[in-house]
Amino acid sequence: MPRFSANIEFLFVERPYLGRLSAARAAGFTAIEMCWPYVVDLVELDAARRDHDLRVVDFNIPTGDLLSGGYGLAGVPGRQNEFKEAVETGREWALRLGSERLSVVAGFQMPWGSRDDALKTLAENLHFAADRLSPDGITVLLEACNRRERPGYVIGSTNEALTTIQQADHPNIRLGHDLYHLQICEGDLVDRFRKVIDFVGHIQFADVPGRGEPGTGEINYDFVFAEIDKLGYGGWCGAEYKPSTARTEDSLGWFSPYRQLQG
Repeated sequence: MPRFSANIEFLFVERPYLGRLSAARAAGFTAIEMCWPYVVDLVELDAARRDHDLRVVDFNIPTGDLLSGGYGLAGVPGRQNEFKEAVETGREWALRLGSERLSVVAGFQMPWGSRDDALKTLAENLHFAADRLSPDGITVLLEACNRRERPGYVIGSTNEALTTIQQADHPNIRLGHDLYHLQICEGDLVDRFRKVIDFVGHIQFADVPGRGEPGTGEINYDFVFAEIDKLGYGGWCGAEYKPSTARTEDSLGWFSPYRQLQG
């Protein structure tokens, strides 16, 4: 049976950040994930996840200026030292929170230099992060994002992600497999997952269009989750959607069949 984590930067956002942990636990989740948790105090976040008996399963390494409209760090030549500092920050937080995964956000193509330069830099940075985090048992993830919504994103497909991981040449790098982005840029979700399952380290999901909860769009998630389970995937599936309801709890009908089976 699939194990589901709640991304608390998409779900329960009607509450203060730390209050989202108690809401996730009350809703039946035993694990959470985040995008950029660095907006809160690490000690307080760790205390909250312990208080509510929640596992932290994934979050992003810091991304520099990405959130303010910049290009990020991981694929930008000349910013390698900043990326290394970001890895150290992510490592500190992951060790404190017990997370066994950290995601490297590829970012956007810079207007100077070539795409080859960006991909080469990204591969080198991935290798550094994987090598630095491997002794701690922390796996590095790389995710593709659709370019319809994110024009210029460096990694826009599963094949591009796998090629970059191959170039990074380190066994501690896995695919972050986001079904929302992949439905938009590739489709054929189940067959594609069947082909790449050996490379997948984490799954995230939302429906298309609109990035709402399962059941609000075109993806038959009952079927997709059943097939993922049948194929033997043993990792986490992160709910990274924008609830169509004012209260996140009212968007969790899809979760009802799985709630009692989480662990």
